[in-house]
Amino acid sequence: YTNGHLTGSQIPCSPPSGGQTAAAFPPGTHVFLCPSNASTSVAPNFTSSALSEYHTPIPGAGNIDGFIRGIYTYYGRNPHASEFYVAPSYGIVNLFLGLRSPGGAWEGAFFAKNAFNAKPVLVSGVGNPAIDAQSLSATFGSSGYYSTQVAPRQEFGITFTYAIGSR
Repeated sequence: YTNGHLTGSQIPCSPPSGGQTAAAFPPGTHVFLCPSNASTSVAPNFTSSALSEYHTPIPGAGNIDGFIRGIYTYYGRNPHASEFYVAPSYGIVNLFLGLRSPGGAWEGAFFAKNAFNAKPVLVSGVGNPAIDAQSLSATFGSSGYYSTQVAPRQEFGITFTYAIGSR
C-alpha cells in the first residue's frame, strides 16, 4: 500500500487568467506556481502478488523435475492514472508449465501471460483528443480519437534458461 502525495506544495501551473500569451505573465514572472495536493505517482495505492508452484520428479525421465507455476498480481482501483478517469481494480494471471534439472542448472517452460485476457482500460485521454494538429479541434471540432492505455496483452510462448558456470 502506498499513498504518496504533495501537501500544499508549489508546482508550475497555467496563469490564473488562463492566457498563454506574454500578456498573461506580469513583468519578471516566467513561471506561475500553484499549491497542489496531487499524488506523487500514477500507480494505484494498492498492489499485491501471490506466487505458487508445484514441482515433482518425473518418473522414468532421469533427473528431471516437472513444474507448474502461477503468479497472480492484483492492482487496486487507481484514481491517479488520469485526470478525468478512475481505472478499475483488476488482476493478471501468468502461468508456466515446464521441466528443469533438480539443481536448477536449466529450465524450459511454456508460458501464458495474462492467461485470462484481462483488458481493463488503465488510462483514458477523454477530454484531450489524441489527434489535434495545431489545435484544429477549436475550428473543426474534435477528431473523435482519444488516447487510452490497457493492461498488457495476452502472450503465449516458450522460454529456456541455462545457468553457465554457476551450478
